[in-house]
Amino acid sequence: MFAAWLAFSVLAAEVVPTGPLLPGLPALVEVGGGDPSRVTLSAGGALVVGLPPRGAVARFEVVPPLAADTIELVADVDGQTVRSIERLALPGTATVQMPPRVEAPDSSATVEIPVIGDGAQLQVASSDGAVRVVAGPEGGTVIELTPGPGGGAREIIVSARDATWNARPAFSVVRIRVRRVLAFATEPGTTLEVVVGERRYGPTTANADGAVSLTIDQFPGETHATAVLSDDLGNATRSDVALGTSGGAAALVVPLGLVTPGRPAPPLWIRGVREDGLAWSGRAPSCRVPGGEIEVREIEPGNWLGVLPARRQVLDALRVACTFGATSIVQVLHANADTPDHLSLVVFPTDLASEDPTADVRAVLVDAAGNRLPGEGVSLSAERGAVRASLSAGTGVVAGTYDGTGLGSGDDRVHARWTPR
Repeated sequence: MFAAWLAFSVLAAEVVPTGPLLPGLPALVEVGGGDPSRVTLSAGGALVVGLPPRGAVARFEVVPPLAADTIELVADVDGQTVRSIERLALPGTATVQMPPRVEAPDSSATVEIPVIGDGAQLQVASSDGAVRVVAGPEGGTVIELTPGPGGGAREIIVSARDATWNARPAFSVVRIRVRRVLAFATEPGTTLEVVVGERRYGPTTANADGAVSLTIDQFPGETHATAVLSDDLGNATRSDVALGTSGGAAALVVPLGLVTPGRPAPPLWIRGVREDGLAWSGRAPSCRVPGGEIEVREIEPGNWLGVLPARRQVLDALRVACTFGATSIVQVLHANADTPDHLSLVVFPTDLASEDPTADVRAVLVDAAGNRLPGEGVSLSAERGAVRASLSAGTGVVAGTYDGTGLGSGDDRVHARWTPR
C-alpha cells in the first residue's frame, strides 16, 4: 500500500519516520519545522538520500545497516539539532500460512499446496519447476506446483508472500520421492530383499527363469540401496546398488518488495534447506549479484535477510547466485513491468478561508520512470473534512473536491492511498 499526505502547516521541528524502520530496508523519514531546502539528516552508519520536499516538509530515504538493532536520526533544522532514537524491527510475521511439509508421490505429478489466510496480492515462487495460484475448494486458495523434468528425488521450496504488506514469506517444503524397480538375474527360487536407509522391501522369490525384482521408494538424499539375495540353504549375498540422482540442499531467494526497473533492488529473503528438508545448518550462504556481494543476516535457522550493494539498481532482471556448502543455485528475479512506485498528491489552494473552505484535490499513481499508471485502487480521504473524488475515465487521474465546511480554524490532512486490486 502506498500512502501520501499533505499537512497544511508544521509547527515544531521534528523527525518522523513514516513507517517502521527495518535493517537494510529503505524507509521514508520526514523532517518538519524549518526551511526544507536547508534541513540535513544523518543516521549513524545508515545510507541517507535526500528526496524532493513535500511542501514545508523535508524528506529523506534512510537505509539502516543490516546488522543494527537501533538507529539515531539527527536532523539540523535552521541551526536546531533534533534527535530521535528508533528501534529497528524485522520483517513482520507472514500474513499467510502453508503446511511446512508436503509429500509428493513422484516428480511428474502436479502438487497442490493449500494457503491459509487472505493474501490480497500473493507473490509465489519455487526453487524448482513452476508455480501458480488457483482457486481451491470452498473459495480457498491453492498453490499449484509443477516440478521440473528429470530432477529425481528432491526437496522443492515453495514460497507465498502478500505483496501488500511488509511481511516475510511463508514457506512449504515439498518432498518428492521417486519409485524405482530393482531387477536381478539369479537362480530360480532365490529370495530378494532390499534395504534403503531404515526401510526394508520384500522378500520376493525369483521365478523359474531366475528373474526377480522389487519396486522401492527413493527419497531425497538417498543414493544407495543394499540388495540381499538368499538361497534355500540360507546362503546370502549382499550387494550395494546405486540409485542414481538424488537432490542435495535446496534454496530459494524471495524479493521483499517489487523488482522495479530503474529503482534500487529490494532486500531479499533467502531460505535454505538440507537434503532431508530440515533448515540449513551449515555456514551462512555466500550470495552475490553482478557487481557485488550480498550482505546477509541470519534471522532464524535456515533464513537470512540479504541486502544488495548500496542502491544497486535493477535493469530488466536481477541475477542472484548463492552457494550453500557444495550446492550452488542461480536465480533470476525478473523486473515487474508497470509497477507503481509512488503517489503524486496535489491540493490547491492549501490556505482556505472559513467562508469558502474548499479546495481541488487530485492524485496520480506513477511508476519509477515517471509514467502515469491507471488509477484503479487509488482513494482520497481527509482526517477532518470531506473529500469527494472519482477516477477520470482514460486519464488515470483521481480528482475531486475537499470540503472543510463547519470545521473552523486549524489544520487538516488529505490522504491518498493505493490498494492493489
